Amino acid sequence: MAIAGELESQASAILEQNTLDVASGRAKGLSDALLDRLSLTEERIANLAADTRRIASLPDPVGTEIESRVLPNGIRLSRRRIPIGVLGVIYEARPNVTIDIATLCLKTGNAVILRGGSESRRSNLALVKVIQVALAILRGHEGGAVVIGAGPGDFDQEWLSLVLGVKVAAGLDEAIAHIQAHSTGHSDGILTNDWRHATRFVNEIDSAAVFVNASTRLNDGGQFGLGAEVAISTQKLHARGPMGLEALTTYKWIVYGNMHVRV
Repeated sequence: MAIAGELESQASAILEQNTLDVASGRAKGLSDALLDRLSLTEERIANLAADTRRIASLPDPVGTEIESRVLPNGIRLSRRRIPIGVLGVIYEARPNVTIDIATLCLKTGNAVILRGGSESRRSNLALVKVIQVALAILRGHEGGAVVIGAGPGDFDQEWLSLVLGVKVAAGLDEAIAHIQAHSTGHSDGILTNDWRHATRFVNEIDSAAVFVNASTRLNDGGQFGLGAEVAISTQKLHARGPMGLEALTTYKWIVYGNMHVRV
């Protein structure tokens, strides 16, 4: 909502910079179609602000459970939506994309690196200022265990043997920070009787599988009821964790209409 408000309040400054971009583009011989994509108007900024408010009002997908089930051995297994992390977006002559992508990423808790075309540089800088001001407004409201005798570098070593890297942490904060610094993103777990600690651990540890009071050796397609696996993926797209049958497929959108067109 703050971004939408700043778009409206800074509309004149945005249009001034956009006019310079369009004039420069025309002098460089950009096509009429490209100039139209580059151009911003009062109406387009108003529509952009409306789209931003619409995105803000949508349900937050982060934290929702995609599926949940109880396995025969009593373990509760679930898949939860989390942010991808950092996105890189490259685009040309469409300054509105700066706001669209930033809004979508903020809504989903992702960071983003935006690389707009040189032809829209002034416009993009003006729009980035909108985002920065909006973020400033929002900010205003705004025992662990761990190879005995291990050196700091040993925590990043994959031993592939019966060797432990042990660190004694002063508390949950230090334990989580240590895992975030050294985890491979494969499997991480916590043993605790404090449900608040368990909930925080699950929310802050970004691994393919996170375990509470269960062995991380359970991270296996067969154990998860997938039948088998081809591998355990630590990537975020397109498969994560044990890769069973579904991970070897993708999807497509199928649309049935009645002579519908885009207006």
